Amino acid sequence: FGNNILNSSLQGKSVTAVHASKDGKLFAGTLRDGIYIYDAETNTMAKAISSDKVDDRYKNLVSSICIDEKGLLWVGSDNGMTVYRLDGNRLYRVHSWPTLYVLCMRADSDSHIWAGTGMNLMRFGSDGSSETIDLGIPDGAYTFVAGIDFLPGGDLIVSTFGYGLYHIDHKTLKARHIDISQTDWADCINRSVFIPSCISVDKEGMVWVGTVANGLLKYDPRANNLSPIPGTPCND
Repeated sequence: FGNNILNSSLQGKSVTAVHASKDGKLFAGTLRDGIYIYDAETNTMAKAISSDKVDDRYKNLVSSICIDEKGLLWVGSDNGMTVYRLDGNRLYRVHSWPTLYVLCMRADSDSHIWAGTGMNLMRFGSDGSSETIDLGIPDGAYTFVAGIDFLPGGDLIVSTFGYGLYHIDHKTLKARHIDISQTDWADCINRSVFIPSCISVDKEGMVWVGTVANGLLKYDPRANNLSPIPGTPCND
């Protein structure tokens, strides 16, 4: 888009995750080529270097990136979650957790990281703690958490494959399945099944859910109504 530094640094690389920090830096995660840090103030790009010689997690498929309130860098990959302390472009590993493919993550005001994985919803702390949030999915059933965002008041809403939407109390960590009418589901899911890809809550508290094959959906928490956005589903 006209920025020669970004274009030349990332040319030929598959960018799989991006995150803009409050201090004007852009973190770009790539497929098998690590993390790049762009400084908008100086218009310079640097490749992140891990201080841990045996740590190659950041070189794997970087699926998500986030900076928490403490300024720590969280990196989700295809083999787990890692949190780093940053010093320029050097990464100093603080903690790491093996988990199945981190699909998405969000940082709360307490510097906890909420992560959707290829198996469940988890909450991580920079002190090395981790918790799995019980969504009540039946034993033996498969799901993944594809989207996480914060509702007004601090609670979370997450989208899951095959099991719809869940409301998470950020204090008790209790999950509540959001019961949406079968009529709404029938209006929204015309092809295949509910396969979410992302979720976002706007300033009015409306929840926007991206899906595979069924386009963009809007969930109104006040009316408990899920509706499709005309023209957005893929019809091929």
